[in-house]
Amino acid sequence: MRLGTALLLLAHFAAPLQADLVGPRATIESLDIGFGGVFKVGHFVPARIVVQNAGRPQEVVVSVLVPDDQGRPCRFSSEAIQLDVNESREVVVLVKIGRPHGTALIQCSTASREFAFGFAGKDSAGQSIASTNELVLTFGGDVGVNEALQQGAAELTWEAHHVQVDNPSRLPTDSRAYDSIDAIALPTAEPNFFDTLIHDQPRREALQRWIRSGGRLMMCLGRRTPELVGTAGASLAPWPAQFVEMVPLRNTSSVESYAETNEPIDVSPLTEPLMMPRFEMPTGIVEAWAGNQAGELPLIVRSPVGFGEIAYVALDLDQPPMVQWEGRSGMINRLLNRQRPRLAETDLARQGAVNTIGYQEMSGQLRAALDRFGGVAFVSFWVIAVLIGLYAVAIGPLDYWLVHRLLNKPNATWVTFPLWGLLFAGIGVAATTRMKGDVSRLRQVELLDYDLTVPQYARLRTTAWFNFFAPRADTYEFEYEPATPDPAENPQVNAATLSWLGLPGGGLGGMRTRSTAQDLWSRAYNADPASTRLSSMPLRSWSTQAFVARCEAQVASPLDSQLMIGANGLLRGTLVNRLPVELSEVFLFYDRWVYRVDRIASAEAFTLDARRSPLDARTVLTRKTKRGDTDAAEVYDPQSSDIARILEVQMFHNFVGGAAYTALENRYQGFIDWSRLLADGRAILVARLDGPAGRFVCHPLDVAAENYDATTLVRFVLPVQESQDKSP
Repeated sequence: MRLGTALLLLAHFAAPLQADLVGPRATIESLDIGFGGVFKVGHFVPARIVVQNAGRPQEVVVSVLVPDDQGRPCRFSSEAIQLDVNESREVVVLVKIGRPHGTALIQCSTASREFAFGFAGKDSAGQSIASTNELVLTFGGDVGVNEALQQGAAELTWEAHHVQVDNPSRLPTDSRAYDSIDAIALPTAEPNFFDTLIHDQPRREALQRWIRSGGRLMMCLGRRTPELVGTAGASLAPWPAQFVEMVPLRNTSSVESYAETNEPIDVSPLTEPLMMPRFEMPTGIVEAWAGNQAGELPLIVRSPVGFGEIAYVALDLDQPPMVQWEGRSGMINRLLNRQRPRLAETDLARQGAVNTIGYQEMSGQLRAALDRFGGVAFVSFWVIAVLIGLYAVAIGPLDYWLVHRLLNKPNATWVTFPLWGLLFAGIGVAATTRMKGDVSRLRQVELLDYDLTVPQYARLRTTAWFNFFAPRADTYEFEYEPATPDPAENPQVNAATLSWLGLPGGGLGGMRTRSTAQDLWSRAYNADPASTRLSSMPLRSWSTQAFVARCEAQVASPLDSQLMIGANGLLRGTLVNRLPVELSEVFLFYDRWVYRVDRIASAEAFTLDARRSPLDARTVLTRKTKRGDTDAAEVYDPQSSDIARILEVQMFHNFVGGAAYTALENRYQGFIDWSRLLADGRAILVARLDGPAGRFVCHPLDVAAENYDATTLVRFVLPVQESQDKSP
């Protein structure tokens, strides 16, 4: 279960030679992976390596070799760093580990040679947890997240983990390092951590980018709110409302009601009243109000920020009397959006049946669907069994009859026996070549997510999945070339990654398999954390490999959106398609409704008015039909290979009922699920594009157009304004 905190082996490559021939040496002093020694397999995590230079000044590249999902060594390297004489430096490298029981090899090299390496055994650099487990961080003061995660843990199908980060210098400067984090709690009462963070621009911006990309932050705004208004604290995230003053909270019943507890908050030990900030004109969803009358004091405001959200609570949860309050755990669980529907017995039975197909996650179903290539047939077990039976007959009774009866030369079996082997081997190779072919093939799915809630421009987040079929054993170079639907647009791409896509779970080929087979001493392939490129990846003949690429960019707004809420609570307004391509199979979601449109051509305006009636969104997504006097949802097929249907459900997994509907969890790539954005009052437009936007390039065998199967979906997060016109 561990990949290592202390190094088991430090060694030098060669015996000492003259200094001018060998060059100066370095040692690896420590290795720390993840946050607080905890990291998830199958996600990008930071690896911190302390390097000690023992010689003259030199430029060094630090590399970390870790096993991928199939146990192959994958090399992640830092940028070149300059080390002075006897200088010790911490280097941070983003890595993605595919095996919890594997080992890590650390290498240091100059432009001419590798001169030192360190080896970390499975019990050294940290505690590995499953890719689908929950990992929550707390920055600074203890708000009780650890206790909250244990509440109701027995009802969950995954484990929850908490890490307290007390030193802001241990936070990453790259937003991709937060890839494995489900949520972050950020109190503001203690100034040391918070003030240091908000004045550290690289770390503050990394946290901001993570939130905009889909992260969840819980932020406590209590007694220090007046100090934070108008300072760098305001730049950490948009304020939920306009601050007016600090007021005493005399009635705590609204807090207790939100936490769904009968335990009262004991304010008697306080020498002063419990204070909270008073906000006006709140933006976002106000989940709880305080005060003597409804709408007086916003207590909890949930604000969408890009694809993510921030839950603001107007109390210091790490200060008395909240620290002693027994209902604090229930409150934190609601703030972190941790409620999950429990599975009924019939759903549990379906989920148990799903375990037999090799995956328990929606990402596993998508991966399996992409692994089905046109023109590639799988050999049935019965065909193999028949061939084995025929081979046994040939080398036994048939060979005996041939050499003893027909030829009457028993010694001829020394010739006929290997000939039978060659014959059946040839039949096997010929049949396999005919069934699987000798050309490379690729299946690709792209999901382009646009955030249109920022004026003047749009934020684009691209996620692309690829499954590649290798017709022969070779080392391959792979690269994803991201693009937008507008060929004339050439945006600056950032936060880009291309890596293998693992299978969650402990089944055959899963990332939690007990197999420890790996060979870090063999030649590793290279993954450049700063680009969407993989090089020298070894693949076997007629094998497949799954990949995932992610990147972000700032682009011109692809839609003109003017949506408002009518008096009847339905959407009204117009949308104009500014893309040079047509949007087809268009669905516009808002609240519990969906509007369906066949197509929106380039430069065409789409109008929502009283003549256009919406449909119930859950009815459409679960494909409910009339059965007698009741509506019955279509039973979701977890073994289906319909990619469009898989993504349709994956994009709104919690909204349609989660695992209770699909019998599959959606935790490994939960950022795809936009159910939260619907609950936060956003409108979401989903459509299909014709052809790929970006392209997956392979060398030495590129994929011909007829063997390149691509599906592209696009989603837009749209702001919705309150209408001044109250007519329907």
